[in-house]
Amino acid sequence: MNEFTLFNALNIVKRHLLVTIAIFFAAYWVLPNLNILENQYSAQKIIKPGSHHNGFFVPLLNYPDINGILLSTSFRNYLSEDTNGSGVASYKISENEVGNMLITFKSNDKVSIINTAGSLMKKLQEFDRNSIQVQIQVINEILDVDREILRLLLESNNDYFLTDKDIEEWATKQKEYDLAIQDTNEFNQKYKINLVNIMKYKSDDTSRQIKLKKEILNLQKKIEDFELILKDGFKPVSYYFPVSKNDISIYFPNPIIFFGLSLLMAFLYNLILLVYKYRKGT
Repeated sequence: MNEFTLFNALNIVKRHLLVTIAIFFAAYWVLPNLNILENQYSAQKIIKPGSHHNGFFVPLLNYPDINGILLSTSFRNYLSEDTNGSGVASYKISENEVGNMLITFKSNDKVSIINTAGSLMKKLQEFDRNSIQVQIQVINEILDVDREILRLLLESNNDYFLTDKDIEEWATKQKEYDLAIQDTNEFNQKYKINLVNIMKYKSDDTSRQIKLKKEILNLQKKIEDFELILKDGFKPVSYYFPVSKNDISIYFPNPIIFFGLSLLMAFLYNLILLVYKYRKGT
């Protein structure tokens, strides 16, 4: 009977080294396709806070607000009802070193992650939109007044203009009036004074027209600015990029797990081989 020593064991392992390596690589290639472990998926998204115009403050959601909402039981119940029976993925929000809000979703189903992420953001945007709507209503009230003022200015724009035709009619009537009173000694002097007055009226009217047109242009610009604020001045919270299947990856089992399992199978092969040789030798 041969004594089974450590040296003998190492020689046995050495002689079967190629078989051991083949078993390791075969296991590493086959195991991921056997689905012996349930896949666990994850997706991470960056949350973009809402924004408002500098002239119209809106209390939009920030990190503490969002974190408090996500931790509430009622919010979890809302997600359960809104995900169409696909299940609710687990989620966790955090802040990185530069202050970005990160939210991580985990589930064994990709559809669950997509539906949960969509329903979650839809509800958060509802909070922001309710706050934004208050300021939108204020701006619309201002716009209603400004548009009415602009309408009145535009409608009256031509009603008070002193045209050349108006001047000619006024001068003719004035001349007829002066001739009618038969005051020939003072007629020329009065007529000269009237011409001076007409020139003054014309100058004043020109200034008034310029002022009115400037007021109309300024009001039109103000209305355009407010309309632009309504269009682009307020943004609710959102993801930087829409949620898609491309964002989802498998976090378990990962290659390290399969590497360890393959290594374990190679070790078991050698262990079984050594036990067999030991028993055969004894």
